[in-house]
Amino acid sequence: MLGFDLQADPKPWGHITCDGSIANGEAMWAARNLKYLPVALAAAIAVEKDLAGAKGFSVETCRGGREYLLDLDAWSLLNLPVDEVINMVDNIAKMTKVDDAAVRKAVDDYSVQSLGMVRFQQRFLDTYSEGEPVVLVPATAHYSWPKSAALIGLGTASVRPVEVDHDGRMSIVALRKALDKCMKERRPVIQVVAVMGSTGESAVDPLADIIQVRADYQQMGLNFVVHADAAWGGYFCSILRPGPLTSGDKAEIIDNYPETYVTEYFTKHFEQLAQVDSVTLDPHKSGFIPYPAGSLCYRNGAMRDLIAYTSPVVYHGGYDVTVGPYGIEGSKPGAAAASVYLSHKVIPLDRRGYGRILGRCLFNNKRFYCALAAMDVKDSCKGHIDFNITLFQRLPAEKDNLGPEAVLEQKRYIKEHLVRPPTQDLIEQVFGLPNVKTEEQKKALALFQSLGSDLSIVSYAFNFMVNGEPNKSLTAMNNFNTAIYRAFSLKPTESGDLPENKLFITSSEFDPKHYGADVVDDFVSRAGVTPEQDRPVTYLISTTQNPWLSSTWKDTNMIGELIEILGNKVSQLAAEMEDSHQPTSCGKH
Repeated sequence: MLGFDLQADPKPWGHITCDGSIANGEAMWAARNLKYLPVALAAAIAVEKDLAGAKGFSVETCRGGREYLLDLDAWSLLNLPVDEVINMVDNIAKMTKVDDAAVRKAVDDYSVQSLGMVRFQQRFLDTYSEGEPVVLVPATAHYSWPKSAALIGLGTASVRPVEVDHDGRMSIVALRKALDKCMKERRPVIQVVAVMGSTGESAVDPLADIIQVRADYQQMGLNFVVHADAAWGGYFCSILRPGPLTSGDKAEIIDNYPETYVTEYFTKHFEQLAQVDSVTLDPHKSGFIPYPAGSLCYRNGAMRDLIAYTSPVVYHGGYDVTVGPYGIEGSKPGAAAASVYLSHKVIPLDRRGYGRILGRCLFNNKRFYCALAAMDVKDSCKGHIDFNITLFQRLPAEKDNLGPEAVLEQKRYIKEHLVRPPTQDLIEQVFGLPNVKTEEQKKALALFQSLGSDLSIVSYAFNFMVNGEPNKSLTAMNNFNTAIYRAFSLKPTESGDLPENKLFITSSEFDPKHYGADVVDDFVSRAGVTPEQDRPVTYLISTTQNPWLSSTWKDTNMIGELIEILGNKVSQLAAEMEDSHQPTSCGKH
């Protein structure tokens, strides 16, 4: 599903973990050990008598030439190609007269895994004063990344957030600036992490561009592991794997037209997953597995050996090995692995199975996005609307800076042409599929494709009106969205019973310290609020993982009902907020 070639050399390998945080930790652990292995081997070969025969051992550098390992300076040793380092122990034994056991003993005695970061730095990099390593992640990265850095001794501060663009994707310009700074400071880059589906914004980082950036910097002598954190988004690439579709239910019209939900951007970057060094993938997220199940996959399966620990109790040599030596976890129950195996046997990892399910989720998410966008568009038969809605994933008119009137006009078009029609009519009449005939149909289909997030999550915030004008206070807007979140979150009642909520919403915040002031200020300003320096903004999150959401409710869809539930509560809370923010008169409210 990820695109790895199972017949390739090197052969890929992966294993089930309890969750994505553990998988991310293992990936960073392996990348750290890989970064420092050449330094350890060079130090050992220089002084150990049993390794004297390896003094003429040469390696390929990241610029493509070959040099003797002992002739390389510390910076060059820290920036060798990934596969060259992974194969180094075996290659020394194969290409020299040194016994394999002696090489492996040197790894045990000299590696950072054995000595720890402090002793390793003191012994082998004591003159390398500016060699503190970093891991570069987008501002949207999961909290497991700084946690992992703390656990393996790099420290939380070594994880450097890279600013994202206005779509929540890692900025390639910001990444290049960060790498330039690392080169200037001679600072090793252990990993660059691409998030393939952030859990707040559903943003897919430009993976193809990140891989090209690595190739560019390799020519300048800087190399690093590329890891794809696809914990949330990984299963969506099943949409790209061919497989015959089957007929059977009324919603199959969605399955027949993937062009309504898969963008060129999606395809371009998900197709590059096979080019990264490691991937985190969570079956218990978009794989719908009802057990705690993450996974870590290596492009070069031998990368697992960089973190391996063996015990004679569980490891008996040969090919029949347990998973325990190659990860953070040891022995564990098999329920997750059995559940993943069974699910994948029943639901194929291509367009027939997971691709069909998740394709519908993407389509439904676009329809939900459209319904949200149209919430503050007044119908002629209704009174005034006492709130506005700002979607993090901008409308095309907002991306093009066409102004408020153009944005409103686009929202009206969306409400009339993309929200109101039932799914069957939307696809066949509004879009004209399978053969788009008119310019109006081409316009509608192109607009629909461009809307929403990269995957199946929408991020947005409401603001309330005061005397017909948007509230200007960021604090008040944050309080308003917090109240909406609480109204649609899961919390026990006074009796201890769970409420029967018909809609659930989660919440987070955009912090300028991580996202950059430009991104946050733009979002706040679009809501009609005055930005405040260093002040985060609270936003709401809706995840659309129901493949039947727009197809099976009274022959139309249930999105309209959900929007009505949301709109009624938002209006109620907006009225309360407006009352509390009326200007005072004669000392009275």
